[in-house]
Amino acid sequence: MYFKVRGDNLISRRTTLLLVDIYYNLFTKHYTKDKTGYRNYHRIKKDELVEFLFKKEYDEKFIALIKKLNISNPKKLKEFIRGLQTGESLEGLVEDKNESGQFYLKNLIEDILDSIDSIESDKVINRIIVNVK
Repeated sequence: MYFKVRGDNLISRRTTLLLVDIYYNLFTKHYTKDKTGYRNYHRIKKDELVEFLFKKEYDEKFIALIKKLNISNPKKLKEFIRGLQTGESLEGLVEDKNESGQFYLKNLIEDILDSIDSIESDKVINRIIVNVK
């Protein structure tokens, strides 16, 4: 597995989508039943994600955006990370949203690769490969 940076030093869409899958698999939880009976649903493990970002010294404005995500809709996490590629997720927060979005993407890539231990990494990579096929 590799992460691709375009010739203009921008993180490619393909790499962004791979990063989306990694964060989704690490920071969401799948449930098979709830109080009303059996059903499948996912939740964002927001506390774990916020703690991860805090430990990696992300600024409070960025962490605040994560805190606003609806935990019952994990697709919002995917949309948020995808939106960093173009800067859309940072609308109104920074002056140069494209450059800042790319900055955060690069940091998210580096930090997650530094943090995943080999056992967890293999499990996550296998889940991603299954989803990509």
